Amino acid sequence: MSGVPSAAVVWERHHNVGRGAGPGPAQELFTDNDPATTIKGCGFRNAAVAMRTIELAKQPGARYKTYWTIRAMRERAARHPHLNDSMRAAIAVFDTWLAQGNATELDAEEAAAERAQRELLATSFANAHARRNCSSEQEFARVAREDRNDSLSVMRRAAAAYAACPTQRKRSETGSIKFAFKATSFVALFGGPGEHGYGFHTCARAQAAGLPRFRCVCAYRGAHRIDVVQIDSLGQLGAHFPFEAFALDWVGAQEAASFLDAHMAAGGRAGVGSNGRARGGGVGPGALGDSQPSILAFLKRSASLSTEAGNTDDGGKRRKV
Repeated sequence: MSGVPSAAVVWERHHNVGRGAGPGPAQELFTDNDPATTIKGCGFRNAAVAMRTIELAKQPGARYKTYWTIRAMRERAARHPHLNDSMRAAIAVFDTWLAQGNATELDAEEAAAERAQRELLATSFANAHARRNCSSEQEFARVAREDRNDSLSVMRRAAAAYAACPTQRKRSETGSIKFAFKATSFVALFGGPGEHGYGFHTCARAQAAGLPRFRCVCAYRGAHRIDVVQIDSLGQLGAHFPFEAFALDWVGAQEAASFLDAHMAAGGRAGVGSNGRARGGGVGPGALGDSQPSILAFLKRSASLSTEAGNTDDGGKRRKV
């Protein structure tokens, strides 16, 4: 429509970059202002990562911000202090997409639904540490760092406890170990519902209602499921973690989680010490049973465990999904 600024112009004005730039540095270019709505796994390390980023940014639920996501990754790459040839190849992938004018077109109803979903997540208690709720950039950076560090520490300790159970059979009989997991820390690591570089994040109520994966109808108060099949996409967690894939249930009303299933990393990675960091020994290839299933078999089995056990809803009852 004539007179309506393009996505590029709006983005540049907001971030003080490019044609819309005024005096001063770029703004909010390296932050995720709403952790509860973030897509994890976007990046610019190389061309393959850039192509995957475009795929993630175009998924349902994220289409209202496709241009913003891809343009942000492009500008972050261009400003990286150690820009290399692999990153330049990523920039070329982004530039090709941007030059082709591939901004996703949504009809009014689709756009309204995606933005309503974003508002539900952005105003939830899980997004308490969003930029809008912080008095300064410094405070926002501090709480984001604390949430990230807490999520890593919680997950490493919980993984060590889960792996220490002698067999999968015994875990199934006794139930998984529950562990406290704050909502702000949970979204700092796993982002919002949808597809991510690490795998999938699903709201149990939305799934039970047959809604698309990006939907959440509980505002993070009910049960959410995480399926991780690309552990390295979780960054720091992957470097100190005994599993290469796992399924996790998290209940917002309780701010507690439990592993449904886990697939030991090849060779059996190190255990986790009392400080939450990796240490040698303690977790071997047999810790999760005598056989090492493929990732596909793992996913099928963990999906079965979730369906049979049900997910704990915010009322504390077990429910089928």
